[in-house]
Order: sequence, then C-alpha cells, then structure tokens
Amino acid sequence: MRAHAKLPEVVVGPPGLPRAGEWLFTTRPGADQDLIEELYYADPKAQPRPVAPSLVAARARKGEQAFARQAFPVHAVVENALLARTVGEALAATGAPQPWALDVWVPDSDEGNPLPQRAAELAATVRVPPAWAQLRVADARAALAENALYAQACLLPPGDRVAVGVLPARDAPSLAPGGRLRVHVPDAAPSRAAMKLAEAFLWLDRAPDAGDVCVDLGAAPGGWTWVLVERRARVIAVDPAFLARSLVGKRGVEHLRRDAFKY
Repeated sequence: MRAHAKLPEVVVGPPGLPRAGEWLFTTRPGADQDLIEELYYADPKAQPRPVAPSLVAARARKGEQAFARQAFPVHAVVENALLARTVGEALAATGAPQPWALDVWVPDSDEGNPLPQRAAELAATVRVPPAWAQLRVADARAALAENALYAQACLLPPGDRVAVGVLPARDAPSLAPGGRLRVHVPDAAPSRAAMKLAEAFLWLDRAPDAGDVCVDLGAAPGGWTWVLVERRARVIAVDPAFLARSLVGKRGVEHLRRDAFKY
C-alpha cells in the first residue's frame, strides 16, 4: 500500500490588518488555523495570515473554502467615519452603476460579538451618489436574484476601523452577513437537527413544496421529518428507532422501521 504524501509545511504570513488587494475571510471561532491551512494548500502564493480571531487575510482566493463563512476582496481599510465614502468608491471601481446590496458585519469572536450594534449604526450612515443609491436592493439574496453586486464591510475589532470590498453576489461564500444565518425553529421540533435542515434550505434557496414526497433516511427522532411536514410535504421516515410522539400518526408521515441502507 502506498504511503500518503506528506503535506508541505504551512508558511503563515505576518499578522496584521488586511491590505487593499487582499481577500478577507471570516470563519467560526477556533477554525482560524484550519482556514489558513486550507488557503495555503490551495495556493501557497496566497500567503494566508491571521488578522484577528476568526479573521484571516490572503493574497488570493482559489476555489471554494470549507472553513470560510464569508469572504470579499478588500478595496480599503479605513476609519469608521470614512465608511460611506469608501463604499461609494468601491462601487464606482466596478464600473457603471448597477443593482447592489450592503452588509456591515462583525467577526464571530469574543472581540467581535459585542460590536453588532455599532455595525448596525454604521450601516445606517452609508450614503452613496444618487446613481448608485437608486439601484440599491434590500439584501444579498435580492442582489443574487438580479445578478448584482454585494458590498461588504467588516467592522474590525476593537471597532474603530472597517475593511470594505465589493464582489458579485454570486461569488460570495454566503448571502448572510458574516456568513452567519439566523435560523430559529419552535421548541416543538423533536431535535436541533431541524435547525440544520432549515438552514440548508436557506443556503440552497430551494426547499420541497407542499405535496412533494421526501425520504428521511435515519429519521429518528424526527427533526428533519418535522421540518418537511411543516412545509406540508409527504415524508417516508426510515429508521428502526421510534419517532418523537408528536410525529406518531401525524398526517403525511409514513414511518418505516427499517435499516436505511437496506431501504
């Protein structure tokens, strides 16, 4: 049996603020090194480096990153008071006015999580030239629907500077601010797995419709089945274990107590 080739040692660039022309990435807490390694193995010339907890900068972005929640090319890093002007400049650098959306977000970290209110206040101050202002759409999802631009500003801890950039909405890793979708399901859901499926539907921008037939393999206790039934889909729930009592005998649910692989 052939031995696995040893991966090259990751060379990490010097820490510091992101620079114009670099990409800024955010990840979940504790995954900074995983993201740095992923970026380096995809392209050693990217020279990924830490910016702050949950933030990584790199000279290039190659492919799609599993550990990146959100990313954008940095147009400039400026003091907060210059945010509006810099957003306008970043948009103008893309060419003629076209539809666009804006999110101002903070990294998911101990340093960043106290700052959302400040980010929201900054977002409310953004004013751009009329030719662009009249084309602004509600959010990144609307920008994607119009094949438009997605402007982003990351409020950098401790909260006195922002990194600003613009990219086509279709090229963003996520359509949620900072890549953090806010998904909530009622307490009646049989398990937290329900939240995962609801989040997946938001990411995909697709979901089963009423009357569609869905198969939930390994269904117990029924979190995914519950989400599907709430959408009025018909569900074949396959699992030798019992479903939650709230799903037993529920209209639209057929429970097959069988092994999912054999099914």
